[in-house]
Amino acid sequence: MRPVYPTKTFPNHYTIVTGLYPESHGIVDNKMYDVTRNAFFTLKTDEKFNSNWYQGEPVWLTAMRQKLKAGTFFWPGSDVAINGSFPTLYRMYDKNIKFENRLETVFEWLSLPEKERPDFYTLYLEEPDSTGHAYGPKSSQVIAALEKVDSILGDLMDGLFTRDLHQCVNLMIVSDHGMEEASCQRAAYVSTYQQDTSNFTVIQGPAARIRPKRLPQDYFSFDYEGLIKNLSCRAPDQPMKPYLKENLPKRMHFAYNKRIERGHLYMKEGWQAALKKDDVKYCTGGFHGSDNLFTNMQAIFIGYGPGFKTKYVGPTFENIELYNLMCDLLGIRPSPNNGTHGSLNHLLKRPHYQPVHPAQLSHETPCESTNLVPTDNLHCLCSSQSTEKETEMNRIILSTNSEAKAKLRRLHHPFGIPSVIQAGNSFCLLHHADYLSGYSRDRLMPLWVSYTLQPLSRVPTLSPYECIRADFRVPSSSNQLCLLYRDEAALTYGLLHPPYLNITGSVSDSFISSNMAPMFPAFKEVWSHFHTSILLKYSQDLNGVNVVSGPIFDKDFDGNVDPVSKNTG
Repeated sequence: MRPVYPTKTFPNHYTIVTGLYPESHGIVDNKMYDVTRNAFFTLKTDEKFNSNWYQGEPVWLTAMRQKLKAGTFFWPGSDVAINGSFPTLYRMYDKNIKFENRLETVFEWLSLPEKERPDFYTLYLEEPDSTGHAYGPKSSQVIAALEKVDSILGDLMDGLFTRDLHQCVNLMIVSDHGMEEASCQRAAYVSTYQQDTSNFTVIQGPAARIRPKRLPQDYFSFDYEGLIKNLSCRAPDQPMKPYLKENLPKRMHFAYNKRIERGHLYMKEGWQAALKKDDVKYCTGGFHGSDNLFTNMQAIFIGYGPGFKTKYVGPTFENIELYNLMCDLLGIRPSPNNGTHGSLNHLLKRPHYQPVHPAQLSHETPCESTNLVPTDNLHCLCSSQSTEKETEMNRIILSTNSEAKAKLRRLHHPFGIPSVIQAGNSFCLLHHADYLSGYSRDRLMPLWVSYTLQPLSRVPTLSPYECIRADFRVPSSSNQLCLLYRDEAALTYGLLHPPYLNITGSVSDSFISSNMAPMFPAFKEVWSHFHTSILLKYSQDLNGVNVVSGPIFDKDFDGNVDPVSKNTG
């Protein structure tokens, strides 16, 4: 099971019970600062019991709101009055309570009269995490800790069996993250690259953050951009990659919360960051918190009970999906969350919820023109093509009849035309022999292009994009100006359907304004590598492939596509 980033204890435990990413539920780390309240959260102070830190609705409250009862013997957040409520039965966290005593209490709850007995339970064990931190994940002590946990799980199953509950209780065994071997030989120090460190601190670790010292005054005004720039690309094979949080990979979902400092240090696998050497918490033993794709950060999931399939091993999934799964097993309606409801149906014998595709809220209207010569060339240059040649290319496009268009849709949209689920989008479907384009009159560019490729062994080498012609089917007011990219050094354009992938039609079908999308110059190299190398491999391995790609705008980095109005024009 894949944890969320950062792969820390409190963020992941609270994600499991809410189905929310840390940026959405607010517990972004085990240590954090809230600029709105000018307050600090740590696991060692009573501030962790302040419900203002906990956003979203944990599953025990979802259950209680729907007339069920919940019993929690420890779980991050379960001893906090979230939304003004505690679980029906709960215990304040005390790490000194023996595992055996915790389990005994859960069995006592299971033996309560039906009107008092919880429907949902949590049981929390600190091991092997505590021992892993002290001695490292490969130590004999961790093996002993795992054997202890295994013994407790054995007692749990024995207890369920003696109470004749082993065939009527649904049980989920989960971990919150993995563990990495710690060493100060694999640590990077900001002070190595930055001489003046007097006005900021570094929240050390494998998912380090930069925080100004003057709080709350400088929290937003601090020169994060300048510091990130100064820390970037300072050494060959630098293990520390500085980011502004809004530029972190979108898959991390770690930006849209004021508690996430804007300066972030992404670390290579096995590495940690700190301001200076003395600040590193784990020079020996083990640590976690790194990229949630790293092998050593992965978590586990085991499901057992009448609701689950037996002897089934499924593909890796993200722990944001567990909240919906628990709600399904309890027969209750989940609150809004970041998971995809129904995505874990393959684990269940009889799925409770059947997902449906969202309704399409905008529909295509035609882009048509009988004038084969555009009224505006959009300042696009194509000196190698005469007006007569351009007219002939446009005539070929115009000659595509309804029967041919239907055939192209079956080929390039094998799963149907992509649904536009935002209201108020004005777009049309443009047909070409080798690809289809859902062109947005609002975005002035494609919402998507789609094409089907047979297995490819190579792609031809073409000259750079110097020859773009205006698409005669799209009014000039709904087209991009090539001139904009010539005047903007930091931004250029790319072609969503690469010309070298034209197999049936002419490469000129892709050298057209309706195929343009803005790209950063560095990203164009990635874009080219994907299409000339990775896509070829996919086409061979899969015996052909259908590709759908297009631009997405998320200016406020909330993880949701921006409304059309934000980018119009």
